[in-house]
Amino acid sequence: MFALNAHIAGRVCGPSANGAHPKVPVGPCMIEAHEGVVSIIWVQGDEEASIVISIMEFEDYVQNRDIRILP
Repeated sequence: MFALNAHIAGRVCGPSANGAHPKVPVGPCMIEAHEGVVSIIWVQGDEEASIVISIMEFEDYVQNRDIRILP
């Protein structure tokens, strides 16, 4: 598993734990990769929210600059 700081810059969405497909808001997030999937975690109000996508989806979002990995 690895974790990265990132910034959402475009349209990113995927399934959440409750089955909804929320759009991740533009702004900072944490990326965690493990066992072939990527979790995108962000703070919304006072709560943490997350979605899980495949590594292929993640790579597409990065290539399209919808997700920008921070140094």
